[in-house]
This record gives sequence, structure tokens and C-alpha cells, in this order.
Amino acid sequence: MSTPTEPWNIARIAEAIPAPATRMRFLSEVNLAPIDELRAVAAKWQKVAEELTVGYERAIEVRDYVEKHGELPPEFVRVSPAELRETAGLDSKGAA
Repeated sequence: MSTPTEPWNIARIAEAIPAPATRMRFLSEVNLAPIDELRAVAAKWQKVAEELTVGYERAIEVRDYVEKHGELPPEFVRVSPAELRETAGLDSKGAA
């Protein structure tokens, strides 16, 4: 991954997108965008890349914590699938 001090550009955004299909969608949108919309398209995908980068860095932190302590960090709460559905207001089949 690129270092955080490097400016965002098309290549860096593409590099930050791990899924090949999503990366191709990004490149397609950038290549097909009208010039007057190019800045907005790039900004949208820059935000996606920034969020993916932060998520990746957090995943590494969690992995390192688990390797060191043998369990998830304390901020992770373990809940059952039923508790998740109930909190989301869904029935047992996942419907609202």
C-alpha cells in the first residue's frame, strides 16, 4: 500500500481497491466520465479508497491484538445472530 503522505491519484486509488471487479468499475467510471464530471468521480472513489485503507489498517491492528492476546480486543462485543436480527428489527428470516 502507498504511504499516507503521498497525494491521491488514479493509480493510488486503484491500488487501494483490493477487489479486481471493483477496481475495474473505478477505472471504467474514471475513463468514461465527461471531463466536467471527472473531479467528482475521482473524489467519490478517493473517499472509497480512504475508507478501505482505514479498514485495512484497523484489520491489521485487530489481527496483531488477537495474535498477542489470543482474543478479540475488548471493544468487540460478541452477539448471536438472533441478537443481531433483533437489534436490526428483523425476523428469523431476515425480513423487516
